[in-house]
Amino acid sequence: MTHRRRLLYTSLRTERALGREQAELLMRIHMGRLVHRGPQYEQVRRVTRRLVGRGIARGFSHGTFGPGVVDGMDWSIVLVDAPMANAFVLPHGAIFVYTGLLDRVVSTDDELAIILGHEMSHALLRHGGERLSHQNVFLAAQVVASFVLWFFAPFVPEPRFVALIEGVQEMLLSVVISLPNSRAQETEADIIGLRLAAASCYDPAAAPVLWKRFARLKGEDERVSDWLSTHPNSEGRAVLLEKHLQEARRIARDSGCEAQLSDFRKRMRLSGV
Repeated sequence: MTHRRRLLYTSLRTERALGREQAELLMRIHMGRLVHRGPQYEQVRRVTRRLVGRGIARGFSHGTFGPGVVDGMDWSIVLVDAPMANAFVLPHGAIFVYTGLLDRVVSTDDELAIILGHEMSHALLRHGGERLSHQNVFLAAQVVASFVLWFFAPFVPEPRFVALIEGVQEMLLSVVISLPNSRAQETEADIIGLRLAAASCYDPAAAPVLWKRFARLKGEDERVSDWLSTHPNSEGRAVLLEKHLQEARRIARDSGCEAQLSDFRKRMRLSGV
């Protein structure tokens, strides 16, 4: 873990039940666009197997994840033929990948491992349960704020005024409570995901290369999005992960990955990156 203090009071059973329900819904939505074979499916399966068999097993043995989290995971792959560049992992272990990610962003197994390691980390660190816990706090804070407004107001506000005040309350509570915790989760998943990829003998140096490419593709306004978005901007992620490369390379060496890393560096030099 990254030793971050957090609020988490949902049960693993609840989180995984919700994950299975969401997976069933998504499978129905994407019916007819699911990919079960072919080069892209094999790539996702190959990278997933290595992350689970090497990186996650090593992470659990070093106390990264909570008790019972790894053993209860039901890892499965769902590849969706859709143009969006996206991937995510539900709390019970269902891995959803959209072909747009493989077509437009990811060019190597190392880069895919960085993304899947990040998404698996969200599930393994129980970020979904943490978000549920914070959502309840957020709703409770809204109720208290509304009560204070009505109790202390010297007059009965007009409906339009009430709607405006409650909208401001919701925005402020979101900025103060929800967004900081979401950004903290994304940063934590970036760091743990990098460690998982490195322990699985994928080159961690692929991470900043990947996120710099993402920044070019997205053309995002980073001065604004870094504060208001729940995801760190791509350039910011590249800088963060560069700071953790030395630690990730040590993890890779300790995992006996020197041969694979040497091959990656040769390919990078040949491609001019």
